[in-house]
Amino acid sequence: MAKVFYIPYAKYELQSELNQENLMAKISGQISNHDLIGELTAKNKRKFSGSINKTTGEFQIRKRLNYRNNFNPTLCGQIVKEENGSNISITLKLPTLGYIFLTIFCIIWILFGFLNINTLEDLMWPVGGLAFVYTLTFFGFNMGAGLALDTLYELINSP
Repeated sequence: MAKVFYIPYAKYELQSELNQENLMAKISGQISNHDLIGELTAKNKRKFSGSINKTTGEFQIRKRLNYRNNFNPTLCGQIVKEENGSNISITLKLPTLGYIFLTIFCIIWILFGFLNINTLEDLMWPVGGLAFVYTLTFFGFNMGAGLALDTLYELINSP
């Protein structure tokens, strides 16, 4: 469902026929937070981790994945009441530390990679490394974003 190009960041809007209170209750029912020991030992891990503010409708959640994905996006948004249902505005983004790590890593990679370029073949290492990091980020973010949006869409549209 989600396809993000260039920068791992996107905005979406979803519609639901449920009213704001029922929708917030349904989403908060699928959010669980555990400490480190709880994450390793809990048998009932719900679909999302994060939080939702039941008075304003603002939320910040992440999809629980069965595999390790360092580029799993955070879904930040707000549930707004409408005449015949609710509108959910969502912003998909990496955690702030993810953006910082990628920026620092790419800057260091560029600095050290472009210092010793004598021939055109020497250019392959820094350019190839940046392409690999971008591809890894692109596919990891899109994979996590697609699963998160699909799960949220099924959750808000199921009876």
